[in-house]
Amino acid sequence: MAMFIIFGTRTREKVTGERQFYCSKCGTKRDGKQKQIGKWFTLFFIPIFQYEKMGEFVECEVCHRAYKSFEGG
Repeated sequence: MAMFIIFGTRTREKVTGERQFYCSKCGTKRDGKQKQIGKWFTLFFIPIFQYEKMGEFVECEVCHRAYKSFEGG
């Protein structure tokens, strides 16, 4: 009896928090979502664990422009 195991990787965004910041496209202070991008190992297309952190950014909730994340922002 043969059993197929499907595994692989995928890139995934994860919301890690919310904060206010100055959006240069909107020209005012806006609420934004703090997000993290990482590579995940998948088993049967289900993300199991993150094995590489690729970066963090803040995304404006109004215009959806992304900015590199800095502390204290």
